[in-house]
This record gives sequence, structure tokens and C-alpha cells, in this order.
Amino acid sequence: MKRRAYLAVAGAGLAGCLGGDDSEAASNETETETETETETPTPDPTPEDPLLEDFSDLSRWSVEEGSLTADEDRATVGEQSALLSADSSEDRVQIKRTFDSVENFTDALPALAVTADTDMSPLIQLTDIDGDRLLLRTAVGAGQPLVARDFGVVDTIGSPDLSAIDHIKLSVWAGDRELQLWCDELRPVSRLETGTVLLQFDYGTESTYTDALPILEEHGYPATTFVPTARVGADGRLEEDHLETLQDAGWTIGSQGTRGSDLTDRSDRDQRAEIETASEWLADNGFGAETVPFAYPLGRFNEATLEAVSDIHDLAFTGGYPVCGEITNPHLCPRATNPSASEGRQLLEWTAELGALTVLTYNDLEGDSLSAFETTVDHLADLEGEGRLEVIDPEALVESYLH
Repeated sequence: MKRRAYLAVAGAGLAGCLGGDDSEAASNETETETETETETPTPDPTPEDPLLEDFSDLSRWSVEEGSLTADEDRATVGEQSALLSADSSEDRVQIKRTFDSVENFTDALPALAVTADTDMSPLIQLTDIDGDRLLLRTAVGAGQPLVARDFGVVDTIGSPDLSAIDHIKLSVWAGDRELQLWCDELRPVSRLETGTVLLQFDYGTESTYTDALPILEEHGYPATTFVPTARVGADGRLEEDHLETLQDAGWTIGSQGTRGSDLTDRSDRDQRAEIETASEWLADNGFGAETVPFAYPLGRFNEATLEAVSDIHDLAFTGGYPVCGEITNPHLCPRATNPSASEGRQLLEWTAELGALTVLTYNDLEGDSLSAFETTVDHLADLEGEGRLEVIDPEALVESYLH
């Protein structure tokens, strides 16, 4: 089954809540688009090589704000990457490429390799021949390696026709700061036959067992709990028999290191030792499933963290923006953390409409967080009952949803 070409979903941008940019910056980044009258060209057939851009020829891009230069010292494909820079006098950096003929994103969403010198959430805008746009983001931490990232939907402007994309823009909000963003390897990534959701819980809190399990058992949904293994059995945390009950109910027990605290402030050797120790504890205590996923504590990682996790785990999750296509980088799967009821509903609607993949993650379920979770699961059940969404576990993700 092919996804419908015409997207018509309305909703508020979730950039501030789900990935770290403030909403004012997000709206400012999209103000300057103007409508132009153009004839409808005929889409090219899908090329054999899905790579849209290797940034070997920067003359294809026009600079609308900031500056664009080639960096021959950093690249994932080819001999150079694109370096986007903004100084303190510029609100943002933005570049644009108009396609020779319209591009068809009916069955795809974009992925891009990026790194940055400061924390930021770069934006991709796909604009159709009528000026309507689909907006997508990813979250990038300062100094993280230049690797492929999946971009998730954060907003629509109008009703973009994804079968007729006229041009693409890459941008990031600067405000009053200087920044640099490196980009490479822009490619379309396949969407899914049916919108797909994973449910997760961080830090091994007791509410995962007392609150989340009964709610999800009503619907037969699997989930994942990520545990800091040294804290199993501590006050307010899951006990080992809780983990056994969750596993018997079809849950996946994942790792969040031994302590569940920021790994990046430790040496490379200490990071690897903690990740290995946690993995061994899970295996020794009967939780070593075929796919044992990892969740970066606080969503933070550096090159050493990523390397160690990639050596030990087949799958890992970080913060960012979900509603993406097949996963390009299985060790940097994006997910939304603690979405409110309205945010959860919007994410699920986009996921169903686009045939996308979304990961929803919750910490301690208490107060408003528990209410938001219950409301989101109810809406998920409605959409699943209509055949528009399905819920999977990490093993299914590895088997069927990697690009």
C-alpha cells in the first residue's frame, strides 16, 4: 500500500516542548516564505541512488541568511560537507535548493547527517509548488559526531502536496549567538505502510509497574522500561521481581547504564565500563533478550558514548523529534519525552497520517504526567482500532523498520 500523496494535517508546532528550541524561534524561522506562481512540472522517476545531496557542489544552494562554505575535513560521503555559519548580527542561517524538477516525497521523509558547535535543533522545510510546507527537525548536541540523523515532523504550513516538492531549505535559529552547523548526506528515507508507535519508560521508576503496566495491559500493548541497573530495588525504583513481571507481560527490559546519570562527564574508559557492566547485569539476571536497547541518560552522548553503545547494543534512543521514516541510524532513534496530552495526540495524528514511526517516552508517572499518558494511550487505542496505527517492540523495530 502506498501512502497518500496529499497531506492535510493541521497542528501547532511542538519544537519547544519536544526538542529544545523555543517556539518563537521556530515561528521566526518560517516567516519569510513567499508564494510564487509556477506551472506544475512532471515529477522525475525515483532515482536508483536515493541520495538527494552530497554537498559536493554548493552552487546548487542559495544563501538566504548567514554563510555557506565547504569543509573538506568533515564528510560522511564524498569529499566535503556543507558548513553553515551565523555570526552574532544574524538571527539565523538558512540555505535553499530549488530542484530541477519537482521531487516526490509521497513515500519518504528526509534524513541528514549533521553536527554542530553548540546545542541546536536544525530545521528542514519541504515546500511544494504552491508554497505550502512540511517542517521537520532534529536535536543536535555540541560537539557530537557528524552522523546521519532522522528528522521528525514538527509542523505544517498549509496543506503540502508531498508529491510535488519544489524546493528544500535548511536552517537553524541563531538569535544573538554565533554558531556553526555541518551538513552532509541528505537522503529520502522510506515511510511505513502503517503508522507505528513504541512506548517507553526511563530510569526504572516504580510507577512503571504500578501505573503504566495496568493501563497498557488493558490494550495488550508492549512497552520498554530502561533501568539503571545499580538502582534496581532502591527506594521508588523497580525491583527485580517487578522486572520479571514486566518481561512476562511482553515488555522489553532495556539499559540506561548502571546509574542513569550523564555519561559524557566521564572518561571514555569509564563510559564503556558502565555500559558494559549494565549489559552484563541484565544478561546475568535473565533480562538479556535478543534485542536489548539502550537509552542515553538525559539524552546526552558524545563520540565515545556512541561508539561504546554501538559496540554493545543493536538499538539506542535519544531525545529529539519523532514522527520520522524508517530509522536511518539505529543508535540515535529520536523520541518525544513526557509529551502532554495535546502533544501526544498531535504526534499520533501525524504518525497515522504520514505512515511514520514515533517513540513516546515517559519518566515518573505522577500527577499531570499520568493523566497525559492515559489520555494519549486512549487516543492511540482509537487510532489502532481504526487500523491507522500499530504498536511494536524494539525487536520488531530492528527486524522491520531500519532503513
